[in-house]
Amino acid sequence: MIEGRASLLSFTDIPGAPPPGTALGMLAEMADNTSRSLEFRDGDKRLEIFLHRLGDDVVAFHNRCPHAGAPLDWQPNRFLDSTGTVFLCAVHGARFRRHDGFCLSGPCAGAFLQPVGVKVAKGMIYAA
Repeated sequence: MIEGRASLLSFTDIPGAPPPGTALGMLAEMADNTSRSLEFRDGDKRLEIFLHRLGDDVVAFHNRCPHAGAPLDWQPNRFLDSTGTVFLCAVHGARFRRHDGFCLSGPCAGAFLQPVGVKVAKGMIYAA
């Protein structure tokens, strides 16, 4: 089942998030192939995303498995499987490619994690 890529989530659509263009941190603060969660709240609305560094680039996704809506991380800021090559859903074991969030296996095979707009410029990670 291939469901097509999920639409890009903009920071303007995230409750309590800073506006696009806001610095989220320095690239050097994240080691390559590591992730960091960010949680945003506005009253009772809450949304968590995670950033993942891939060399000189950063990708970001809504921290929500497309199968059951559960967070992916099995410990805070831990999204990768034991090989360090794919994101792993802590609840159902679904495996996702790091660069685009495509589900390779598990109950949501063929679906995608929802990407979140970020960009890297001059060593800084920015909301997009």
